[in-house]
Amino acid sequence: MKIIHCLNHFFPQHFAGTEIYTLSLVHALQKKNIESIVLVPNFGKTITEEYNTKNIRVIKYAEPSIADRELRMGNRRPSGLQEFLQVLVKEDPSIVHFHAFTRGNGITIHHIFAAKEKGFKVVMTFHLAGYTCKTDYLMYNGKELCNGYIDAARCTSCIYTSKNIGGLKKKLLMTAAILSYKATYDTTSWNNSLGTAIGYPFIIEQLKKDVASLGNQCDKLVVLAEWYKKILILNDVPADKIISISQGLPENLILKEQLIQDNEILKVIFIGRINRIKGIELLIKAVKPLPSNNISLDIFGKFDDPEFEKFCQSETKYHKNIRWMGGIEPETIVNVIAGYKVLCLPSLSEMSPLVIQEAYAAGVPVIASDIYGNAEHVKDNITGWLFKFNDSKDLQNKLKMLMDDPQKLALVRKQLPVPKDFNAVAAEYEKLYIETVKAG
Repeated sequence: MKIIHCLNHFFPQHFAGTEIYTLSLVHALQKKNIESIVLVPNFGKTITEEYNTKNIRVIKYAEPSIADRELRMGNRRPSGLQEFLQVLVKEDPSIVHFHAFTRGNGITIHHIFAAKEKGFKVVMTFHLAGYTCKTDYLMYNGKELCNGYIDAARCTSCIYTSKNIGGLKKKLLMTAAILSYKATYDTTSWNNSLGTAIGYPFIIEQLKKDVASLGNQCDKLVVLAEWYKKILILNDVPADKIISISQGLPENLILKEQLIQDNEILKVIFIGRINRIKGIELLIKAVKPLPSNNISLDIFGKFDDPEFEKFCQSETKYHKNIRWMGGIEPETIVNVIAGYKVLCLPSLSEMSPLVIQEAYAAGVPVIASDIYGNAEHVKDNITGWLFKFNDSKDLQNKLKMLMDDPQKLALVRKQLPVPKDFNAVAAEYEKLYIETVKAG
């Protein structure tokens, strides 16, 4: 059996949650003698190239598209789509497994549909909540958990709020947007920001159609969390198309004991991409007022926005207990976490964060925002603590509680679950692949 795994980036140039997941899955599938190839765009290039990394064959198909507005709006197919299909035809996989798609340059929904039209079996794994939410957060107006139902008017209002549009301006835009929507006049064709703003109901409508189309076109859809399965069903994806396969870790990363002592200061660790959606600004705001001799924060990860990097460095300049540690190799993460008291995950959006399982493997409790993806895995006061979404004061109170009563950490450490290993994840995928191929 041969599987082609499609995503937009891969090692060594880029790695985050989706890439680490794909890497782990491919290695576990190789143990089962299932051939796996990674296929990614060769952005800005007119040639298709290959390389080998971590014992994985990676094909970079030619993708010379210019990422202009027409491409980002989904009005034009990427130039590399035909080269993508040629690679599929040449390799002739049993399954084409998509781990990502985007609007714009790279792997898009057009690639998923084109692979299906060519007669290939198609599986899609949802790694991000943004596939059904234009703000990525699934938080209505940034204040409350959204039920996930895609609705043109409600979602448009929420998008305006996420862009800090309020008051009279929001009322005027909402009026214009709903009137144009009811009149079926799509202003996104104006090719400017005002046309996009008024045309959001049409963008939301297309998002809803795309989600339903994925349910029809893909042979199977894999979710990493039960909460997201409910959202897909709510948006007309057939329940029998959806398979739940929870996160796992390579078995050699699961440690047997926690390494630090209870008499140390509260050592906090953050690991992940450093951007606003990961809530790092919120975490810094919570830690800064606390006494520096009682708490420390080490931040591992790389910035993806120079302006945000400049802001963060400025905010922590005079706080020596907050340190920027740079990038970290995936295979060392569990051992690094084991040297800390607690891992903090202040994200504004998560699907089913792998770093929670990595913390459990290291024997370290987690403090996380109470969004869906975190709350499914962190049981408040049992395996960690949840704080209110986007509430730095509540996070600060949780940290202060642990500083004042370190025995709470010791109690929670005894209750941490043993993470599932990736061999079990691969076994579930193997079963899914076989059933999908046999379905004819």
